[in-house]
Amino acid sequence: MMNNLNIQENIKKTTCFLVFLLVSSQFVFTQEIFTGIVTDDKQETLTGAQILLFVGDSLYAGALTDNTGEFFIQNLPTGEYQIRILYAGFTPLEESVRIMSGNMKYNYMLLKEMTSELDEVVITANLSDLVKRTATGQIFRLSEQAKNSGDPYRALKEIPRLIVNESLRTVSVEDGTTPY
Repeated sequence: MMNNLNIQENIKKTTCFLVFLLVSSQFVFTQEIFTGIVTDDKQETLTGAQILLFVGDSLYAGALTDNTGEFFIQNLPTGEYQIRILYAGFTPLEESVRIMSGNMKYNYMLLKEMTSELDEVVITANLSDLVKRTATGQIFRLSEQAKNSGDPYRALKEIPRLIVNESLRTVSVEDGTTPY
């Protein structure tokens, strides 16, 4: 009789302890969804904006906005994060965000569009500025006559180690391989 009472008491204690663990684990391991929308100053949504969440100086999670400007990051523990939103042509947005229990949707507006105005753009080039290296270390230049011939097969005949058959319109390397 005494053993049955001890067994029943142990079962009750074990059951209570398991229920306590189950309930408390939901609070300890609560995972939240961080969702929001990113727009510009005209309230137009930005597709492909990069959302990064940091804890301290370590990247914790990230997402991209979809074609409606929305983002979703799931399975986040509640807590304080540093958010960084990046989008080409806009000044990055950085701020702190506290993710808590419950479904909150955040709205972020990227205000400053980065623009620059140039007075003038000058592009200059010189053949001598080119790097004179290839995989084999050799560079071949076509003569003006070959360039002006209008026939690429006739022009390619000037390049050593190429075997060009003008009548069959084929090009191969002396080792039998085909050039790219």
